[in-house]
Amino acid sequence: AADGYKTDANGIYQLIANSSAAQKSLTTLQSCTLNRNTSYKNITLSDILSYSGGDGGVHSCAGDGCIELVLGKIGNNYWSGYCDIQHQKVSFYVNMPEKIKKATLVNARWDDWIKVAANNQTIYAHPYANWDGQTIGNKKCEWSTSWNKYPNVDFTDLIKQKGRIDFTVDVQVAGNGEGYAYAQVLVDESCGLDQEWITNSCEAIEQDKKCRLKNEIIDGVQTYKNYHPTGKTPIASERNISNSCDVKIKRSWWKVKREYDCKTNTEFDFSKGIERNAVVQSSATTTGFNDMVDGVTT
Repeated sequence: AADGYKTDANGIYQLIANSSAAQKSLTTLQSCTLNRNTSYKNITLSDILSYSGGDGGVHSCAGDGCIELVLGKIGNNYWSGYCDIQHQKVSFYVNMPEKIKKATLVNARWDDWIKVAANNQTIYAHPYANWDGQTIGNKKCEWSTSWNKYPNVDFTDLIKQKGRIDFTVDVQVAGNGEGYAYAQVLVDESCGLDQEWITNSCEAIEQDKKCRLKNEIIDGVQTYKNYHPTGKTPIASERNISNSCDVKIKRSWWKVKREYDCKTNTEFDFSKGIERNAVVQSSATTTGFNDMVDGVTT
């Protein structure tokens, strides 16, 4: 009996298949969630700014969150010549510019002229403030002075960008001379975001064409109700990266709760019941009837 039992005159199939209990069993309500997860890491000075190469280096300095940059070769009278221009270059890599609070050129030492620049932007030059670091012209070369100045020039804007920062120290020497400088960078060493990922238990249900979104709540705001959008959207909010890191990050959503109605492939097979019913009815007499159990008539 292929589908004959479905249209049996007795209507047993139709009666049961169309009952309220059967109709309820044809769909199931499935719940799932999407969660945004974050992890933190403790930030070190080298996570924020690191030495990349050249004449100089990087060290920690007194106080929390203090980085000292050495620009050029430290020493005395390591060059000789007259009206000779020496060039030094040192590079650093800014990994986390958002952690940099302030950068200052605190000290410069040279003999006889100097120019300090970052990415071709002049930070400090002396004794000629407009010296290009390349030419002499008709200016006086020899100043008979080993300069030791504390310019305290703020150059924060020049390094508040991710990537490599190239510092140049140009020095004009008359006789013997040297040239180098120190910069101080103040940074925020507090914890920071390490990784961010989404866990999605709705993925398989979303791909099931037999499932239909019924309800959705995003961060406490119901965006879907009884199969229809509500027109409401959650407002982006800030949360701590973790319980152990009170640094906040802002995201458009954090948690999504969903309910789907999913149709099942339930088929009702009443062929054995109908066959048994036929055996009983056809054999029934005032003295008894035959029955069918596991396909065997008794």
